[in-house]
Amino acid sequence: MVRHMTSDVNMDSSVHVISIIWAVILISLSSPVQSDVQPCVKKGPCTCETPSFTVDLTPLSTRTQRLLQAKGDGYTYVYSPCIPTGQRCGADSSVTDIAICQETQSIPPSTYVVGTQSTVKFSGSPEDGSLQLEYSAKDATTSRIGQVSVICSDEEASFALITTEQGKDSTTYKFQLKTKYACNQNASSGLSPGSVLLIMVL
Repeated sequence: MVRHMTSDVNMDSSVHVISIIWAVILISLSSPVQSDVQPCVKKGPCTCETPSFTVDLTPLSTRTQRLLQAKGDGYTYVYSPCIPTGQRCGADSSVTDIAICQETQSIPPSTYVVGTQSTVKFSGSPEDGSLQLEYSAKDATTSRIGQVSVICSDEEASFALITTEQGKDSTTYKFQLKTKYACNQNASSGLSPGSVLLIMVL
């Protein structure tokens, strides 16, 4: 009788331990790996990297319709993320590396340079959706700043004007670019080292 009770206790203990192990595995698999968000370091006019994340918008410049357009506030904005638009913009014809051009909707349109490729700066991180590309330009009367928030999306590319902020000496144009090329191109399985170890032990 004692042997039978001891056997039952051992069996119950084994089942209990196995249940705990499976619970730990399920929690580990369902929980994202936590890590400090790293800034995206510029590697090119439209590429940047973190230790675990790569954003490369280069494919947007090889499409047949490579120029992205957004409308708002009575203007059309033409954007080329990686290479100059190839279109004349602004009063100074010597400026050729246009990234964002603002056009009036009149015929013929008046145009203004919002930002050039050579001024691009990266800030934020794609890991938390805060990646931003900033361009700037200055003419005889005002300075313009174009801020493009880059968002991971299933879309090939969509470009939209979000808001315009008028300052004392400059105007800031805030845009949003949604594209699949902003999604992680170095994506891993997402399993933590602890999860992998538990699976190996079992």
